[in-house]
Amino acid sequence: MNASILSSRRSKMLAALTVAAALTLGACTPSTGGQSGSAGGKTPEPPKITLGEYFTHPTDLVVDGLTGQKITSTTGSEARWAYLPGQQPFNGFLADTVNTQLQAQAEARGAVYTPEAHDRSAEWLERGCVPGTTALTGREILDDPRLSLPAGSDVELTVACDTILASGTNYGQKLRFVRGTATEVASDFVEIIYTNTETGEVARGRDLIKPEALPTLYDALTDLAKIERPMSGGEVLPPDAATLGDLGQSLSNVGFDTNGDILVTVDQDFIAFLAAGDPKVEILPTTLKIPAARAEEILTPLGAGISNSMAEALPWAGPAAVPSGREYVDCDLVPCVAVTYDDGPSYLTPQVLDVYAARPYAAATFFVLGQNIAGQEDILKRAYDEGNEIGNHSWSHPAFTTLDDASVAAQVNDTTAAITAVTGAPVPMLRPPYGDLNSRTLAAGGLPAILWSVDTNDWQKPGYDSIVAQSVWDATPDGIVLMHDIHEETVAAAGPVADGLLERGFTLVTVSQLFGDTQLPADYFYSAQGIRG
Repeated sequence: MNASILSSRRSKMLAALTVAAALTLGACTPSTGGQSGSAGGKTPEPPKITLGEYFTHPTDLVVDGLTGQKITSTTGSEARWAYLPGQQPFNGFLADTVNTQLQAQAEARGAVYTPEAHDRSAEWLERGCVPGTTALTGREILDDPRLSLPAGSDVELTVACDTILASGTNYGQKLRFVRGTATEVASDFVEIIYTNTETGEVARGRDLIKPEALPTLYDALTDLAKIERPMSGGEVLPPDAATLGDLGQSLSNVGFDTNGDILVTVDQDFIAFLAAGDPKVEILPTTLKIPAARAEEILTPLGAGISNSMAEALPWAGPAAVPSGREYVDCDLVPCVAVTYDDGPSYLTPQVLDVYAARPYAAATFFVLGQNIAGQEDILKRAYDEGNEIGNHSWSHPAFTTLDDASVAAQVNDTTAAITAVTGAPVPMLRPPYGDLNSRTLAAGGLPAILWSVDTNDWQKPGYDSIVAQSVWDATPDGIVLMHDIHEETVAAAGPVADGLLERGFTLVTVSQLFGDTQLPADYFYSAQGIRG
């Protein structure tokens, strides 16, 4: 918040406000003209809002199943954040928050942010929050080698994260957005995002404060900081709507202690605005401590629920971990590639499944032949249950353009029925054998057709080294790699391929994840070469 704008607004407020009644401050001033009640004829005052120490969120919380994210961009950004397991609304909210800042940084350089892969480094395997980094100074965050790759890159924006709350079904993640150069910190601000994983509610920390509670916080703040408020006719003037709006925006650092008390840190630009140069007011980090007993008065239902779960010391009971192929991923933020295997299931397929089961950020898509399912049902079911995607590769691998429409439909429909009988799930897409399709066969197949951007030609037995090199180094963000889980050297290369892609910063996604889990239309096709025929 710009202090000069606030000072200007304060001047206008003082000039415009001439008559107003004093606010009743149950939190900060003595009650006047008390009401009759059952105890002593007066309504007891609520617990007071006090001035607490500057609040430091806990940064040593461990939550199982988080999916860590990390990027470095040539547009001058590096960022870490982490998603909750599965398809929680929190994840999309978090992704949008990070994306907004990445795009702003790119626009400052006259560019558009897009995900980038990198040279291989084992450091790309360590993704997500680095505990304690949001408690560092802005200068320390910009200089911390744990937050960036490669060392010495031209970075202007660094995003650090910490899990700060995990109680019951409530979760909170703190993000620090620090902009600067090698010698200067240009800006440094906090976003805290809270959620209840049971209800799906999501809110920024500041939005846990009820708008109607802002006058109470304003009065508490001015009283505790001993800031004189303007008078008219012997009465204290209330703040105007713009000032309350500024106060609400300044409450970025909202936390909860182990008693459920709410700790709200007010940004210092707002304190400076209120002080208006008064030498008696010392501009220090200012945190209001709101007793848990007032949570329902001050906070939204989501915030009050968090306060209650902390007061009751509820253990974390959020969503359980899910396989990588069913995790939330935003391929507009991180570089994604889909590794696909055709012609199975085969006796070799379990070796590929072992590779993906043992690695985070890794799932594959298997385009299977209907005729190969019988006797291999357990393999197919395992592949699906472990989060990999199962696609249709026809029944017996004919070239579709040599068939009439009814035969194409039968090849596809019979295979879909066989897959669904094992997995219990719909089949989302088709890979026509040989990549052979045209508009007619695409319509007859009735499923979106997925070809590839990297062809390893592993069916020609080019050798283990060639398969690994092509898969790892020819892959690009949003690409699809083609291999076959019926060849021994391909299966032997599965681990090195996955490791090489992960060490370039890729997330290995299913084809559906690559497309954002959207329902592709039946006449859609993906191909680096375009539609044939």
